Amino acid sequence: MAQRDYVSRSSAPRKRQQNGGKKKLLIILILAIVIVFAVALFFLKEKSPVNQQQAAAPAANTSTTTKKSTLPSRPEEVWSYIKQLETREVPVDDNVSSISKNVQLTDEQKKILLQLEQEKLAEQKAQAQKAQEQAKLQQELAKAQQEQAKQQAAQQRQAEKERNANRQQTQSTAPAKTAVAEAKTADNSQSNKNADKGGRKYGLQCGAFKNKPQAENLQARLAMSGFNAFTKSSADWTRVFVGPVDSYNAAASTKSTLAGKGVDCVVVGM
Repeated sequence: MAQRDYVSRSSAPRKRQQNGGKKKLLIILILAIVIVFAVALFFLKEKSPVNQQQAAAPAANTSTTTKKSTLPSRPEEVWSYIKQLETREVPVDDNVSSISKNVQLTDEQKKILLQLEQEKLAEQKAQAQKAQEQAKLQQELAKAQQEQAKQQAAQQRQAEKERNANRQQTQSTAPAKTAVAEAKTADNSQSNKNADKGGRKYGLQCGAFKNKPQAENLQARLAMSGFNAFTKSSADWTRVFVGPVDSYNAAASTKSTLAGKGVDCVVVGM
């Protein structure tokens, strides 16, 4: 009959029980660690600044809403002092003396203020002098323009007078020239007829004028030149004669002499 080892058989279940207890203990420890880690994460999350700001924001909003609700309504009264301040003028005194009286300045600041004041006065004087010079120039220009206008008007009047005098002279000398030409032809025909006759006097007709003063003026000119000049008047004409002379040749010589002096004459019998 086989022998049985009861001692060895009884020791095996104990080992199994010990191993099972160790496994349970490990599981409990792991769970405890996980729980502690989760609790720590939760507390860290609650104490973070983002959550604190989020928590403070609604509190601030509630406080502002309460403050806004407690403020009074805006008054509707229109204040008059605002318009008075807008339209009010504040007197300003830029004088150096008043500034030095009201403000205690250093010597350097006073020198600067005095220099600025002197520059300002010099600028004002220069502007006033420039304005005076411009006014003088304008006055001189106006005077020059007036004088020029007067000179032009005088020149126009003088030219008009000269034109009128020339017109009158041409009107008065035209008939005289025709009369002189007629006298020349008559003198030539008469001299040709009486050339051989002796004892006849000759003279010169130097002009025929409808205006007697013109004839007298020519007579005076001839008399001042040393010629025996005289006038004869008819109904319409006043003629100027020089002479008489004894011969035709003497009359022709006198005619050439007067022609050299600008007086045109014809030989006539007297």
